[in-house]
Amino acid sequence: MDSMRTSILALIVVIIIAVSAIASVYLLKSPGGIAVGVNTTQTPAQPSKIRVAVIYVTPIEEPWNQAMHEAMKWARDNLGIEYSYVERVSESDVERVIRQYIQAGYDIIIPHSWGYYQTTIKVAREFPNVFFAQGSGPTNIQYPSNVVVYDYWIQEAAYLAGIAAGKLTKSNVIGVVASYPVPDVVRLINAFAYGAKSVNPSVKIRAVFIESWYDPVKAKEAAKALIDLGADIIYSESYGATDAAEDMYKQGRVIYTFGTVIDYSN
Repeated sequence: MDSMRTSILALIVVIIIAVSAIASVYLLKSPGGIAVGVNTTQTPAQPSKIRVAVIYVTPIEEPWNQAMHEAMKWARDNLGIEYSYVERVSESDVERVIRQYIQAGYDIIIPHSWGYYQTTIKVAREFPNVFFAQGSGPTNIQYPSNVVVYDYWIQEAAYLAGIAAGKLTKSNVIGVVASYPVPDVVRLINAFAYGAKSVNPSVKIRAVFIESWYDPVKAKEAAKALIDLGADIIYSESYGATDAAEDMYKQGRVIYTFGTVIDYSN
């Protein structure tokens, strides 16, 4: 969690510094940007806060959102930004929400979901003076100059978790519960699988995609089905899958689980 938050904070700091620097350049170039004949004892105007809006496709408690939300609250308290957010915004409705934030004068808009990237590109081209940080998306396409793309580059951690799983499993069956088979999710699953197989070539990886970014009930059911198929390890990319392991523990059976993005330890 700490390393993930540090990475997000680094991104936020870079974006905020960039916005501040560009704003200063515009100020100096504008006709009223250089004060002439002003009394040097005059108190300079206080800089306005950088206003940042984050749009979440699922509830805040979803791990992908939790990490960003905690980082943004830290930035609000320590960097002095203004932070606004809205959750449970569908891909079909995100354009309306982005435009509302633009009309409200926000400096940086962060659409925090892979499924938003096409809308981000569309609106960013229309508003080149608004800065966007897109939460994951294809890396083989061209984005407007006012858009940066970020992701939680945690495949290395997933690989190490896979090594631990490969050592721990006794059934040689490892279950994976994930959201969608999009590249950033598949990257984590592959890293986990390669890690497991690097120490245990006999291990079998069984993956289930629940076709939802957030459905704890469905994720739990998928994990239970994998356990019934012999999995004694569950890698949970989707929130809720670890609940199945808790149920098994209450029944006297130990199922190890690995989560992503946040601390799942219990």
